[in-house]
Amino acid sequence: MGKKYLCKIIGIVFLLGIPFVGCDNGNDSNNLPQSAGNSVTYKSKDASGNTYTLVITEQETKPKYVVRVGDIYELKITSSSNNNKISHGSVNSANSAGLKLWPFNTIRASIFSITLSNGKMVGISGTITLNDFKTEPAPIGQLIPLD
Repeated sequence: MGKKYLCKIIGIVFLLGIPFVGCDNGNDSNNLPQSAGNSVTYKSKDASGNTYTLVITEQETKPKYVVRVGDIYELKITSSSNNNKISHGSVNSANSAGLKLWPFNTIRASIFSITLSNGKMVGISGTITLNDFKTEPAPIGQLIPLD
């Protein structure tokens, strides 16, 4: 009798505790993982005047920051009419020639690529999945670095 009662109590505590496991601590408005670590920012513009700002934040603090798989990205696209579109996700692969980024919001989101040259963002390819589940085509042609 005591074992059944104990199992019921443990089950109830488990069921009541599950919703709180993924709760946000209130420090961000997007319910996305945050890091107090280092970050790197790339900023470029396309031929149409749209600005692309990519911020990558490390998930594991290291003395010298290098973008790694698993780091978190935010890509903000500001159109020439000042409309903002945002995509959040994680770095799927990284090397000196570029990054492959995977949006958080859906498992159906496609990985898209960022081309780097001399530490500057010079291109984006693929389809960008935004936080609102809409998609944005990559800009046509090369990007002009602003940083």
